[in-house]
Amino acid sequence: MKTVTSRGGQVQFLLPEDWVVEPSDNGIQAYSPQPASGTLRLDVLTFRLRSGAAPQSADHLLRRLGGNGEPVPLANGVWMARYRKESAEDGVPNVQTYWHLGLVRDPEYFEAIFSYTLDQDQLEEPRHKADLEMLEREVPAARFAK
Repeated sequence: MKTVTSRGGQVQFLLPEDWVVEPSDNGIQAYSPQPASGTLRLDVLTFRLRSGAAPQSADHLLRRLGGNGEPVPLANGVWMARYRKESAEDGVPNVQTYWHLGLVRDPEYFEAIFSYTLDQDQLEEPRHKADLEMLEREVPAARFAK
């Protein structure tokens, strides 16, 4: 496994050594070099919390900003909301799995948005199931920079 760092250096996580990692418009994208692989994307957002406002917790902010998943606590004050969405690209049905990781470090709130897109007919293929299982371990283990 290799360490991957987000653009801006706010988040680090592990991916298999052979995965290709490239910059994208707002973050990074990564994928297995095997043909017809899913694509992992990571964008990191930073929000400045209003001074004098009531303290906000990461689970509260994830409920407001983090999509449809129910936030669960992870280590070191990080909360995660996970959910799936179905859509289509060029007429091909696909499934996106989202993980929103949130952390409050007053006066800022950081949200790492991971998404993994896979064609719907690939979901049950063993190599894609293994990739998704790996991401289910590694994304929640991602670390925010100090």
